[in-house]
Amino acid sequence: QPAAAPSLCLTMVFQNTAKSRIDADRYASKHLPLLRKIYGDSVERIELRTTQASAPGMPPSPVIATGHVWIKDVRAFSQALQAGSAEINRDLDATAKGPRVSQVDLLVASAGDPLPEVKSGQQVFMTFFPVQEGKTLDKDYFKANHVAKLYSIFGAQALRRVEGTFGQDQGSAKATYVATTNLYIRDRGAYDDAMKQGMNDMIDDIKKFTTITPLFSDMRITAVG
Repeated sequence: QPAAAPSLCLTMVFQNTAKSRIDADRYASKHLPLLRKIYGDSVERIELRTTQASAPGMPPSPVIATGHVWIKDVRAFSQALQAGSAEINRDLDATAKGPRVSQVDLLVASAGDPLPEVKSGQQVFMTFFPVQEGKTLDKDYFKANHVAKLYSIFGAQALRRVEGTFGQDQGSAKATYVATTNLYIRDRGAYDDAMKQGMNDMIDDIKKFTTITPLFSDMRITAVG
């Protein structure tokens, strides 16, 4: 499958702690429309993903939700963010409790269906590679091989789309996650069967390009706008 043209996404990760909470209904009905009003045509797509129960054998999710704002016009988006950040943060404080971090991600590889084919209600399995002191990640291998390997392991019957992103440092603000992969699930049964057969292959391939301990989260796309 041909890779999509590189694009930027502002990603917000709502981290999982004992006191973390998110009101997904409020995010969908109030916060997402607020973001759309502030950002206007500078963005292509806004998503909220919320964590599902971890699959058997998987550790608890490191996050309770993620927000994704796909940027169409970087300059217009930056201006809108600067003007609206106080209002956005006030509304977020009314919507979610607990630590959250944000970073800009660059889409570097993809396979499968175009992103607009991914709809609200569908599922996505995310793998995060956080910055860890002394640990490394081979970005060339990740970009050229890992995303395609994931699509090969799971297949088009199980997956709609696969993406790989790199976190971008913004001046003195360093990215929290070096890289992330998104497995957009087409058929849950086929995906679960493929995961049973292919989990070891996925882990073996991860070991080829990084010494980072990955974090996994099984998520549902709760809202798209």
